[in-house]
Amino acid sequence: MNLNSFISVNRNLVYIWNMGKIMKWEILIFLVVIINIFLAFPLSATETGEIKGQVLDHQGIGLPGVEITAEGPSLQGRRAIVSSENGSFQFLLMPVGDYTLSFRLQGFQTYLLENVIVRLGRVTDVTP
Repeated sequence: MNLNSFISVNRNLVYIWNMGKIMKWEILIFLVVIINIFLAFPLSATETGEIKGQVLDHQGIGLPGVEITAEGPSLQGRRAIVSSENGSFQFLLMPVGDYTLSFRLQGFQTYLLENVIVRLGRVTDVTP
């Protein structure tokens, strides 16, 4: 092996070694960007809140089987759920906005609760 070929081989090795360093930095930068995107996504996607509460009779006993309907300009249509055996209910992932809740149970008068406000990332407690 003569001196020129030795220098050429060493230049190529230095070039390959430097390319490896550059590629490591590119990969590191790429990973940092991707991680930041995934960390930022849930923060920007949280445009909802919750409504929860309990339906009670005049004696303070929970009423099971009450149909609760939420309506508002933020919803496309309406959402309906049924209260649990102790009268509790929960609307998950409600878009931020103003709602009217209606409570219906056979043998009872329908009750409307207006101006129920859902705030970003918050739980709105409601007990009619």
